[in-house]
Amino acid sequence: MRKSWRPGFDPGLARETCVIVCHCQAVSERAIRNAVRDGARCRRSVARACAAGRSCGGCTSAIDEIVRSELEQLDATHHHSLPDLAAAS
Repeated sequence: MRKSWRPGFDPGLARETCVIVCHCQAVSERAIRNAVRDGARCRRSVARACAAGRSCGGCTSAIDEIVRSELEQLDATHHHSLPDLAAAS
């Protein structure tokens, strides 16, 4: 069995959980998703929240996709958590 270079470190897991999206500012996908959960709703508000996309612009399409994906998840979660008003009347 091959040992990792650091006890308890799983390089496969690290790649999945900490993907750098904005290399100029060293901002991860997780940080962008957290910015959206905290209220960012577009690329510009993400840039204000965590600096992703402020430099070269090479990551803007990835940021847009992450924002869209996270907003869809939040919207789905929000709709599932609301009471069924039609059934209550």
